Amino acid sequence: MSESLRLLRERNCLEGIDAIVGAESSGIALAAWIADTLQLPLQYVRKKAKGLGPSTQIEGVVEAGDRVLLVDDLMAAGESKREFCRALNEVGATMKHIFVIFDYGVFPTAEVLERWGVAIHSLATWQDVLVAARRDGLVGERSLNELETYLEDPVAWSHAHGGIVWTRR
Repeated sequence: MSESLRLLRERNCLEGIDAIVGAESSGIALAAWIADTLQLPLQYVRKKAKGLGPSTQIEGVVEAGDRVLLVDDLMAAGESKREFCRALNEVGATMKHIFVIFDYGVFPTAEVLERWGVAIHSLATWQDVLVAARRDGLVGERSLNELETYLEDPVAWSHAHGGIVWTRR
């Protein structure tokens, strides 16, 4: 996990951070490790409110003006991150960065999250997997070509393989 901290420091994601917020549920453990290492408070944000009001979606104390780093395990389409950003915004938290271990990197997440102006940082994407698999010869060429075709145009690949087209809500 030291690679996570190296990346966050390298990209200046930790400057001025008041707290680390783990995303329910898989982001909590990683957020706890980061918060402990940096000696910062840890909170977590639920996907849905536990009661009435936005503060019931957040466990722990996040006050207006607090600068937080949201941490989760992966980024797919960005829908859950949008909900987390909304809840943190409603209690007045300021968030510029989201850290995930893995970002699919194929969905229009920038559109989903543009309202909050957050940057996504990840340790790896499917493009990284493709490059490493080609370099290390760990996967057959046919599979690598199929992954590459998918990454070039996920919608067309999905159509060609009987999948459902992803649309924004």
